[in-house]
Amino acid sequence: MKFIYPVEIDSVVTAYSGAFVNMERVNDGAIDFAMTGIANTETIRFTLSATKSVDCVAIYVTSGTGTANIHKDFSPGSSIGSGSLSAGWNIITITEANGQYWNIVFSSVSSLTVAEIFPGQTFDFPYNYDLGNTDQSIFGVDVVTSEGGNEFTNKRHAEKFLKNWNWQSFSTTNKTAYKAMLTAIDGIRTKILWDSSTSGSAVYNWIRLPSVPVFTEETYGAYGLPGGAREQLI
Repeated sequence: MKFIYPVEIDSVVTAYSGAFVNMERVNDGAIDFAMTGIANTETIRFTLSATKSVDCVAIYVTSGTGTANIHKDFSPGSSIGSGSLSAGWNIITITEANGQYWNIVFSSVSSLTVAEIFPGQTFDFPYNYDLGNTDQSIFGVDVVTSEGGNEFTNKRHAEKFLKNWNWQSFSTTNKTAYKAMLTAIDGIRTKILWDSSTSGSAVYNWIRLPSVPVFTEETYGAYGLPGGAREQLI
């Protein structure tokens, strides 16, 4: 179980080489509309405000296939990671590296469209959350009663989940790493990925944190931490 989050929400996105259609779609925090016009050897660049540590690049593919090769630095050198792309979330892991300029070079492209990309970091939970967690659905349905007592409904959005959980005895190291994530994503400002799998293949959920957690010191060097996930539809 882990979170994958962008290291910088407001990174500057440019075309290092080639031309893309609707390039702004890959950094708008939504997966409803996609960047198109992707061809082989074309490169999209993420410029961060400063050198930051990255251990993966997350790419959401709307349709098509291809390969993404990850390069860093102002003048891209050798690839430091690559992965095949197909519909859905694709996480390309790299050996953790520091850089300000992160470049994704596309190859083996076949009708590829991409809705979201971000250089990211992974927060691995040290163990599972405690018993007593809650799991509910939000249906987005409003019920209005007329003066005559008749009820009418309006459905604003599809069902999405809301989960809440707690951990006990988070170490100071884990607390520091979790706080670094909160700072990077401005608390509840941006969406992140939650890999809900506990073993086997990853299961990626596009979520937002329900609230900014309050760390409670239980004893010296050990903290209680509330958490959770609110599903995002786009």
